[in-house]
Amino acid sequence: MPSPHLAILGAGAIGIWLATRLVQGGARVSLIARPHSAEQLVQNGLTLDEEGAVNQRLNWPPATPNLWIGTATALRERLERSEDAAIDILLLTVKTQQLLPALPEFIPLSGAGTLVAFLQNGIPWWYFHGISPAHGEPLSAYAGRNLESIDPQGELPAALPLARVLGGVIHKSAELLAPGHVRARAVDGDGLIFGSPSGPIEPGGESVLLSALRQGGIAAQHSADIRTDVWTKLLGNAVLNPVSALADATLNDIVDFPPTRRLALAGMAEAVVIARACGVALDIDLDARLDRARAVGASRTSMLQDKRQSRELEIDGILGGLLELAALTHSPTPRLETLYAATALLSRNNAIKAHLHDKKSP
Repeated sequence: MPSPHLAILGAGAIGIWLATRLVQGGARVSLIARPHSAEQLVQNGLTLDEEGAVNQRLNWPPATPNLWIGTATALRERLERSEDAAIDILLLTVKTQQLLPALPEFIPLSGAGTLVAFLQNGIPWWYFHGISPAHGEPLSAYAGRNLESIDPQGELPAALPLARVLGGVIHKSAELLAPGHVRARAVDGDGLIFGSPSGPIEPGGESVLLSALRQGGIAAQHSADIRTDVWTKLLGNAVLNPVSALADATLNDIVDFPPTRRLALAGMAEAVVIARACGVALDIDLDARLDRARAVGASRTSMLQDKRQSRELEIDGILGGLLELAALTHSPTPRLETLYAATALLSRNNAIKAHLHDKKSP
C-alpha cells in the first residue's frame, strides 16, 4: 500500500518539525512555503535539532525521495498534471491571522477526499460549528456562530465541509534558527491531539494521520472532546504568550519571577471562568500547569519569536477569540483585557516597522 501523501502549509518551526519527523517515518510529504522561503528551503534542506529525550540531528536535503518543497501554486500544478498523488491529509500550521489570506492557496489543494487538519493556537474558527443539541447548554445556544475576531464572514466553513475538518492541538516547543533549521525541545507531554469538531469524519483519515505521526516518533492521539483539549492548552497560551512578548522573557523567566507568576495565575483563573461559562468543566491545578511550562526551560514562545522578528503577533487567535467568548458569557476579564490591549499595540507597531523595512528594501 503506498504511503499517504501529507501536505503541510506553513514552513515555520512547527511545520518544519512535522515535515522532518513525518519524512523520517516514511510518509510522503509536501512542504508548502512562500516563494522566497521555498527557494531557501530547497537550497538549504531541512535540519532538525531536537533536544531532550530525542537528542539527535536530522538532515533532509531536497533530494530525499519522499520530500517535496515548493509553493502552493507549484504543488497545485503538479496535482493537475498528475505528477503527484492527491493529498490525503493537509496540515495547516500557519498562524490564525494567516488562515483567511491563505484560503485561495489551500482550498484548491484539498480534494473531495482530503482531510484538513487545523493546528493553530487559541480558540479555533470552528469552535461553534458542528454543535448539536447533544452538546447541551450553553454551547448549543451558539451553534453555527462565526467568531468575529477570527472569521467574521464565515469564509472557512463556507469553503470547507466540516466532515473533512480535523481540529488539532500541538504541545511542542520549537524555534526557527535559520531558514530550514529548527531547534525543538523534547519534554514530557509533547505531542499532538486531534479530534473532529462535529462528529465522525472521513473514514480512516484520522487513523492514517495518527499512524504517520507515530511512525515519525511523534506522540499523537485522538480526542473525543477536542474543545476541552483546546482550553487545556489555551490556559497557558492566553497569558504566557503575551507576557513573553511584552517582557521579552522566556517561559522559565515568567514562571520564576513572582510578580509575573501571580499575573499568569490570575489570567489563567479568568480563562477557567470563561471555559466553565461555555460548558467546559476544567479541573486543572493552575500552579501545576505553570510548573509544566517551567519544565520547558528557557524557551521562547511563538509570540516572542514573532515579536523579535517584527512580525504580526497571533493576538486575535490567542486572546481575541477568548475575549469574544468572555463577552458572550458576561465573564469578567480585567487582566486578560489588559494583556490584549498592550499586546495588540505591540503587534500594530511591529506591523508598522515591518512595512517601513519592506519599503526601504531594494
